[in-house]
Parts: sequence; structure tokens; C-alpha cells
Amino acid sequence: MNSSTTINTAASGRKILLTLLAGSLIGSICAATAGAATADNDVPSVTVRYADLNLSSEAGTRALFNRLVVAAKKVCPDDSSRQLSTLQLVKVCREQAIINAARQVPSPQLAALVARAVKSG
Repeated sequence: MNSSTTINTAASGRKILLTLLAGSLIGSICAATAGAATADNDVPSVTVRYADLNLSSEAGTRALFNRLVVAAKKVCPDDSSRQLSTLQLVKVCREQAIINAARQVPSPQLAALVARAVKSG
């Protein structure tokens, strides 16, 4: 079983994906915000390890979720802007990063926790 997951801001068949929104225009805007990366290797990414966690426990699941939140904050654009549209892009970026990373982890408990967190905003 794999005990790490990666969060990044570009699509790659071998990496966990971070899709900002379905439209390529939004993706282009966010890629420019993240430093105009041109290749997957240039895209910010964070590997989140979880071999030390018991994902069948609530505490382990919550710990991994918290790690994913921290990683998403590292790879998504900074939210220091006061523009509502930028803040919304950052929120969507982080939510999608967490959702896509969680999909790579074989844990129904994590999937449920992520779904509740995203639903509640």
C-alpha cells in the first residue's frame, strides 16, 4: 500500500492532480498566479506522508486531513488578496487539491471527512 500522496497544481498521470476548475481559462489564470509554470516538474507540489497514521481511526483520518489542508495552502496561490474573485479562486484551488489528493488514499473515512468539510465550506 502506498503511504504518501502528492498535492500539486498541474495535471499529471503519475501524480495526484490539482484541478482548479473545469475550464482551461481558470487553470491558465491560476498557473500564472503560481509562477507561470510550464512543465509538471516546475509546478509546486507537496508530498504528504501518512504511513505513521492509522486511517481506520478518527484521529488518524483527521491528522491526514489536516496534513492535506497544510499542503494545499502551500501549493495554491496566496490568499492575501482582498479581491473576492481571487479569494474564491484560492478557495476552489485548495478544495480541489484536497479532494484530488484524498481520492488517491484508500480510506472511506477520509473521503467522508473531505466531503463534509467541502460541503460546509
